[in-house]
Amino acid sequence: MKLLTTLIFLLSATAVSAAPAPPGPKIPKPPGLTFLYQLNITGGDSVSTGLGPRGNRIIAPILGGAFTGPKLKGTCSTLIPVFLLRTTQTHNSNSQ
Repeated sequence: MKLLTTLIFLLSATAVSAAPAPPGPKIPKPPGLTFLYQLNITGGDSVSTGLGPRGNRIIAPILGGAFTGPKLKGTCSTLIPVFLLRTTQTHNSNSQ
């Protein structure tokens, strides 16, 4: 009887250890890239607001333009200011 119990225990332990591991979380496929539109703009003269603590701030006005694509088409409003920051240093967001 003791031999039969030991044999059943060993067989069940072997069956448990031989069971396949449960599948891990599924990693989704990255989405494919699709062409959206091409933008053509007319820009005005840039205006520099001067050197600040993080670099030179520039305002570059967009005077107008148009965008076209396979499923998208339109025009840009007039006089949209674009605020830019021009720096001479590189920046790593992970560095302290």
